[in-house]
Amino acid sequence: MNGRHRPTSELCVAVITLVVLTVITRSDAEEGIISKFPVGTRIQRDVVYVRRENDRDLKLDLYVPPRRSPRPLVIWIHGGAWKMGDKSSFVHMLFLVEHGYAVASLDYRFSNEAQFPAQLDDCKSLIFFGPADLRARN
Repeated sequence: MNGRHRPTSELCVAVITLVVLTVITRSDAEEGIISKFPVGTRIQRDVVYVRRENDRDLKLDLYVPPRRSPRPLVIWIHGGAWKMGDKSSFVHMLFLVEHGYAVASLDYRFSNEAQFPAQLDDCKSLIFFGPADLRARN
């Protein structure tokens, strides 16, 4: 085999290994953080809050602390300049749930999917979805 091809194949192996380790590490990290939530916390992931026929559905993750009385709800909009990020930032949710807040962490269309201010419209859509549906889940 030509020596010029060898670094490329080694690079491919390194990238594949890194991707596999990242997936395993994130999965293990998620499990570790989820286990730190107070006992009785309800976590509902990928609840659809906007259904679109010709586009991807918008989803949220809902974290509800174990208290029985109504809880204040924090709507968490992840950072990323409207072009990147993820709704599943467990560390922030853990802090809020430990302090008695229910949290709806939502995703939105990124700027490469829809022109601004579509991202704001996506976030405001939760207000219309929210009152009845989230109250029933809270």
